[in-house]
Amino acid sequence: FGYGKAREVPVAIQKSMEQYGIAASSVTAFLSQEVGQLSGTDEEKFQQIITQKFIALFYQGYEAYAEFRRTGYPKVWLGTLTGATDHIPRRLTYPTAEYLINEKNLSEAIARMGEDTYETRIWWDVRPGLPFRHPLQDVFPPN
Repeated sequence: FGYGKAREVPVAIQKSMEQYGIAASSVTAFLSQEVGQLSGTDEEKFQQIITQKFIALFYQGYEAYAEFRRTGYPKVWLGTLTGATDHIPRRLTYPTAEYLINEKNLSEAIARMGEDTYETRIWWDVRPGLPFRHPLQDVFPPN
């Protein structure tokens, strides 16, 4: 498995949980469950690792958001807003002020990027098929 040594994952989870003050008995109980162990295909293991990383990044929202956009994990349920797309925004649009005071440079940037929309991919957003749809995306309420 190319994402590091499998035995390092439980240690990383343990250290993260300790950092947030979770009792040792709760950490041990979590790690003894299936969710605390790597299993499945390489992609499933990758999903498990990134989901734990996403949880560990809870207080670092921008990093968690970037990680989600980069990997597509964790699979999240997006809700049922009328007219909404079936995924979260890929990027923020430029503010109106940029159009008013920096139109020339902004136009050049948009020409390189594609469009100025929430769905336009940024330069590192290259993995096809992301984000993944949650398996219960069309079920309401989610289980």
